[in-house]
Amino acid sequence: QLACPLDLGCHSVKKEGFSYKEKMSDVSLSTTTFDSRFPYQNKMKQCWAGYVEYHRCVKQNNGDEEKCQSFKRVMNTLCPEYFIANWDDQRTAGKFPADA
Repeated sequence: QLACPLDLGCHSVKKEGFSYKEKMSDVSLSTTTFDSRFPYQNKMKQCWAGYVEYHRCVKQNNGDEEKCQSFKRVMNTLCPEYFIANWDDQRTAGKFPADA
């Protein structure tokens, strides 16, 4: 077990049957930027908007995903994977309730 002073912001991690402390400064965390359209904690509407905006952007740019990375980051950060998979299935079947 590694010792970690309190001022380094450590947390316990379990890997392969043993635990150790990992420095928080070594962990890279990121999220989306603030969107004033969605000021509250429940981010479901922002997830939905990110998904729809990403697919609209890709469609408007003839499949060029590079120009739509900000929408993709919102979608992948806020939306659970099973939501994205379900919505992708609905889009494929032509049953998605938005024009994406």
